[in-house]
Amino acid sequence: MDFRAQELNAPGATVRETLVTLAEWEACLADQLPERTGQGYLGIDLGGSVSMGAAVAYWPQSGRLECWCAFPALPKLEARGRADGVGRRYSEMHKRGELKTFGRTTLDVSEFLKFVQQELEGSAIRKAGADRYRNAELQEAMHKARLPWRMEWRGTGAHKYAHGSAKL
Repeated sequence: MDFRAQELNAPGATVRETLVTLAEWEACLADQLPERTGQGYLGIDLGGSVSMGAAVAYWPQSGRLECWCAFPALPKLEARGRADGVGRRYSEMHKRGELKTFGRTTLDVSEFLKFVQQELEGSAIRKAGADRYRNAELQEAMHKARLPWRMEWRGTGAHKYAHGSAKL
């Protein structure tokens, strides 16, 4: 990965690298997921009108990883897929329940996070992390949804509060 892009959040040369080989990816696939054992960690990335919102939970003790994705309802997922160059993928994900829509033209973050909280029911989430760039929006959504997660704000770039890829 390019240091400027990853650590300084600065534009650099566009480079396509394989992060995971197909064999490595297929080795992670399983018919039966491991249990949600021990405390979990949650990462949140806010979407908006154009970008996808996502939340990912990880339980280090068992290695279980879950992800939830969301867009607003408009434009329709078929049009988004064409614009993003992924064809019908978003529509297919939606049909399988892997991708949800919340809000009309911008992602309703509080509704999305309520959904994630319901999905995590019964799990101990030790800490949640998110980019500090939009922390006011996320704090407002968490307050509105009455979410209990203890947040750690992360950042990249040439800033005194940048954390880069430091551990949670």
